[in-house]
Amino acid sequence: MMINFKPGMRVVHFRKMGDPGVILEVKRVKSKQWMIGGTSQERLVAVVQLDSGEIVNYYASDLRIEE
Repeated sequence: MMINFKPGMRVVHFRKMGDPGVILEVKRVKSKQWMIGGTSQERLVAVVQLDSGEIVNYYASDLRIEE
């Protein structure tokens, strides 16, 4: 299931389920991987402010909605 992440959504990183936060911004960045036979795709990066106050960048594909 594809989720459209938006600023203000509460999320958690799938490897850090005990450290939730709020999305501040979602931006596209160029992937540094080069695929054989074509160009690489852009990836979505979410800027997340954790409840601890720390601001981190996570790939949107690694995020889950907090339940």
